[in-house]
Amino acid sequence: MHARVAQGIETLHTDEADEVAALAAYHWEKAQNNMAAAAAFCRAALHVGKGNRTQGMEYIRKALLLTDNEPPSETRAQVRLQALAELIVRGSWRFDMSEDELDTLSAEAQALAEGAGLTDLAVLLRAGHSAALGMMRGDIKRWSIIISDIVSNMEAVSTEVQAALKVNHAYCRYTEGEFEAGLQQVIDAAEMANGDVNYGMISGYSALVTAQNEIVLHSAALGQFELALQTNQQGQAHALANGLTEELVWHLSNQNEALLFIGHKPDHPLILEAASNAVKAHDLAEQVASDYTRGVAKRCLAISLFLTQQYELAEAAFKECLNHFRQQRAHLEVEAHCLALLATTQLYLGNENAALVSAQIAIDRSQAQGAAFFECLAHIAQARCLLSIDAKQHATAIHQALDHAAALVEKTAGRSQTPVIIELHGRLAGLLGDAAQSADKLQEALKAYRAIQADGHVSRLEQELSDAA
Repeated sequence: MHARVAQGIETLHTDEADEVAALAAYHWEKAQNNMAAAAAFCRAALHVGKGNRTQGMEYIRKALLLTDNEPPSETRAQVRLQALAELIVRGSWRFDMSEDELDTLSAEAQALAEGAGLTDLAVLLRAGHSAALGMMRGDIKRWSIIISDIVSNMEAVSTEVQAALKVNHAYCRYTEGEFEAGLQQVIDAAEMANGDVNYGMISGYSALVTAQNEIVLHSAALGQFELALQTNQQGQAHALANGLTEELVWHLSNQNEALLFIGHKPDHPLILEAASNAVKAHDLAEQVASDYTRGVAKRCLAISLFLTQQYELAEAAFKECLNHFRQQRAHLEVEAHCLALLATTQLYLGNENAALVSAQIAIDRSQAQGAAFFECLAHIAQARCLLSIDAKQHATAIHQALDHAAALVEKTAGRSQTPVIIELHGRLAGLLGDAAQSADKLQEALKAYRAIQADGHVSRLEQELSDAA
């Protein structure tokens, strides 16, 4: 009876096959027709995946389970490949998978794609696996090696896949701190999309909207805040207009991240908007219900609390972020950044020793991962801690921390941090009793803040220097 019902559903609803696929799959499974059920679950996953990736992944896992013990056949290979492609290209970095499961399923999928002569899919599978290494395991170095090799040899794939690969590589470069090259890559990807938000969706996300998202990250680190905030507005509009819920969460979070470097006061309209972003991101992440995007939303909240100077709440929120990243094995590519922000938060609460420990962990983690810019932020946090504890006793260590940070700015082009480093040298000189050098350094820092239009810091330091005159 169940087989007849399933056939009837598919026959009567040919124009709505995807919408009724889950119901058909249920009846095919009850009829013990595993191959038909698995194929229907794959169609159902594609239908719901844009709005509810968790439900989509449940359908995919169901399809894989149903076909595990089926005898080899062309139909089985096709269904398995469709399910595996959805899981690895679109889902592996969003949801917790064991390392063995990821490696085993990736190998199977790549073999099936190559055997079927599907070059585009085989490359996307390899790229998806590499992204999972970075985001699920925090292995940025391995991610970088693989995706760099793919992008260097992608002439055989379609231009749409090339755009998706550029976006993947550029995000890896953001975590590594290769901002100028990464920014150019995502500008190229956005131009390739030519305004089409569906361009690159074969990879599991909009190449255009995700490229805009990454333009925000790279340009903010480079100290190009106007570009960052303008692009963020464009990306949010595209995501809202096209129902791209997950990409919208990313944009809300990255707007908050860009504001970290500008220095606005808690009552500034953009900072008040950051608090609103956190609420929106949380609600939207629950709709998406992926471990990765929940982590993004948690980080968005922690940063908003930091920006509004609610430091006790921010400390708890950063700790919750880190626990989520580690327990769910998602969003680990930014673990070191959260640790550096946690250290600064703890310092502002007066917990200097705890802050120093967090800063050192951030340094160690960023070095292990190959996250150069996050290491820069961690050294700056360390210098702040030592300045607060005892500038005279730790003067040499402070200079070393700031020199490390400056070298990493040079390496990454993370010019958003140049004036911060100069200002901290000025603070150290003042605490060591050299008022003239302190004044010179603070003036130099003010000039550097103006150069990157870090308006909040400019106002703060102008007022301080005016009061001291």
